[in-house]
Amino acid sequence: MKHRDWSRELLEIVHAEGYEASTFRELRHLLNVPKDEVPALQDALATLLEQGRVRLGSRDRIHASKERPTRAERNAERDRERDLEKVPRRAPKDRQSRGLSEPQAPGKWTGPSWKQVQKLFADSHELPGPFSQAVKDQAARYGEPSEDDFKGREDCRGDEVCTIDPWNAHDHDDAVAVENLPQGGWRMDVHIADVSHYVTEGSPLDKQAVKRSFTTYLPWTAVTMLPQGLAADLCSLLDNKDRLALSCRMEISTDGQILNWRFFEAVVRVRRFLSYEQAQELADKGDAALQRLKACSEALLARRRQENLLEFDMPEPRVVFDDKGEPVDARPGERLPSHRWIEEAMLAANRCCAKLLDEKGLPGLYRVHEPPEQEALFAISSWATALDLPRWMPSRRADGIEESNVRPQAQEWLGRILASGAIPPGLQGKVVRSMKKARYSPDCRGHFALGWLHYAHYTSPIRRYPDLWTHRVIKEHLHSGQVPGRWPATVRRLATHVSGREDAVVKAERSGNKCCAAWILRERLGEEFSAEITGVEPIGMFVLLSEPWAEGMVHVRRMSDDFYQHDEERMELKGRSRGKVFRIGERIRVRLAQADPVQGWVDFEPVVEGEQGMPPAPARQAASGRAPSRPPRGRDEGDPRQDKARKHRRR
Repeated sequence: MKHRDWSRELLEIVHAEGYEASTFRELRHLLNVPKDEVPALQDALATLLEQGRVRLGSRDRIHASKERPTRAERNAERDRERDLEKVPRRAPKDRQSRGLSEPQAPGKWTGPSWKQVQKLFADSHELPGPFSQAVKDQAARYGEPSEDDFKGREDCRGDEVCTIDPWNAHDHDDAVAVENLPQGGWRMDVHIADVSHYVTEGSPLDKQAVKRSFTTYLPWTAVTMLPQGLAADLCSLLDNKDRLALSCRMEISTDGQILNWRFFEAVVRVRRFLSYEQAQELADKGDAALQRLKACSEALLARRRQENLLEFDMPEPRVVFDDKGEPVDARPGERLPSHRWIEEAMLAANRCCAKLLDEKGLPGLYRVHEPPEQEALFAISSWATALDLPRWMPSRRADGIEESNVRPQAQEWLGRILASGAIPPGLQGKVVRSMKKARYSPDCRGHFALGWLHYAHYTSPIRRYPDLWTHRVIKEHLHSGQVPGRWPATVRRLATHVSGREDAVVKAERSGNKCCAAWILRERLGEEFSAEITGVEPIGMFVLLSEPWAEGMVHVRRMSDDFYQHDEERMELKGRSRGKVFRIGERIRVRLAQADPVQGWVDFEPVVEGEQGMPPAPARQAASGRAPSRPPRGRDEGDPRQDKARKHRRR
C-alpha cells in the first residue's frame, strides 16, 4: 500500500475552505486513517505544531495558523462589524454567568428587518456572493444544444422520460424512464444532466464550482453552485426540450436485484414534467408509466430492507412566506410515496456508478460512512433498553472486513430497533448525532447506513461538485478508456475540500431553518405552546413545537420549581425534591421566553401547573433600539454551557 504523506494531508484539510476547527479524533475520521497509521498521524501533527504551521485552540481543536490579516481583510471585517451594529446586544455579564439572558420585551419587534436579518445571516455564514464577470461570460457563451452536440450520443428522445421534482425546485438534473422486460422485471434508465459538457476542467466556471462545491438551499433562497442560466436552463432536463445527459441503464429483477447496468452519453427530451404531488395523483389513478416506476422502486426498496437498511423518520420543516417574502409559518414537510420512487432510482444509479469506478480503478469520489464506535453503540443500546427494545450484543467474531465500513451485525440490530416504530423522532435524531458523518473519499470503503460496499454520488451534478467530478471521470473513461495521470492526486485533495465545504453548507442550511422559526415567533413572547421533548441534556431540554414547526431550548435555570438532575441512560431530567420527570418523546406546556432571528435562538420556560400565565418581564432596551441577546448556544453551535456539562460528565 502506498505510503500517505500525513503532514501534507493535514495541512490540506486545515486550510480547506469551509474547514472548522476539529479535534484530533475528528481529523482522523475526516482523513480516513487506518488504526495502524494513527501514530504516524500523531507524529505528523506534533511536527506541524512545533513548526507553527498549525495551532491548538480551545478544547484541543486544531486550527490553521493564520498570518496577519491584509488591509483589505481588516477593512472587510470593519464593514462587517458596522453591519452587525443592529444585532441584538449580549446580556449583562451577571445574567450570562448564570446561563440566562435579559428577557425580551413582549410586543412589536424592534430589531433588524427581515432583509437585514438575511444580510447578517449571509455575512455570518460567509455565503458566496455574485458570480464574477468571467464566470458569467463563459456561461453566456452557451446556447441550445445542436446536432453537433448530439453526435456520438444515444438518442432517447422517443422514450417516455419523466422528471419528478418538488413544485418549487430550482433545478431539474434527473429524469427516469421505466419499461417492462419480456422475461419479467424492468429496464430503468436514469438520465442525469450532462453538466460536465459545459463546465470544463480548469475553466472559470469550474474553478468557481470547486470553490462553492455545493448549492446552499435556504428557506428563502438558493445560493447556487452554477450561474442560474446553466443551473435552471441548459443543465436542467426541461419539458419538451432537447438536453444532453449522462445516463445509467439498469435491468432490475422482480425481487429488486440489479442484474446488469451500463453508462452512456445520451440526448433526451422530457415528455412529462411533474411535481411529486402530481405524480402521486396520476399513479393513484392508474397511470401506466408511473405504475411501472412505482413497482420497480418498491422492489428495490424491499431488497434494501433485506440488506439491513437504516430508515430514519425525521420530517424536515417547510417554511411558508407571505407576499412580502417574510416567514409567517413553518410546517413539517409532507413525504409522499412518490418521493421514495425517485430516491430508489437515484440510489440504484449511484450504486452502479461506484461499482464502475471501483472495477475500472477510476479516480472517483466515493460517499463513505464509517460504522459507529462501540461506545456509541452501547449508548444507543441503553436508550433502546429504556424502551424495552433489544440491547446491543456484540459478537466475539469479526463483524465484516476491517478495511470496509460494512458491519452486518450492527446494521441488522440498528435496523431492527428503528423498524420497531418505538423510537420517537427526537431520539432518532440523537441516534443520528451519535453516529459518524458521511463524507467523500477517494477510497471505496463502504457506506454503513446503506449497508453497501459501493456507493458514490452521481445524480446531482448541478448542485454537488463531487457528482460533476464523477461525470467527468466516467465520460473520459467512455471516450478513451483511461484518465489523465494527474487526476488520482487531484481527487484526494478534492475529497478533503468538498467534505469541509459540505459541513459548512449543512450548518448554514440548518441555521436557516432556525432563523426563520425565530422570526415567526419574535412577537409572540409570553405565549404558551404544546411542545414535544426531543432531547435532554444536563443543561436542559430541547423541545419542538408543532404549530409553528420550531425547535428551541428550555434551560435548567428556567426550571425553577426544582433542582433537576440528568440521567443519560434513561434520557430524562428528574427533579430532586418533587420527583417530576421529563423524558424524550413526552409533550409539555412551554412559554416563549426569547426569540432572536439573527442568531436563530428560541428559548422557552416550562409552564408549571397552577401557575398564572404571565409574560416575561420587559427588558431594558438600548437607546438605539437594539434587542438584548445572550451568548451562542445549541447542539450545532457549541454552547459553552453545554461544553462545560460535557466536560463534567467526562470527569
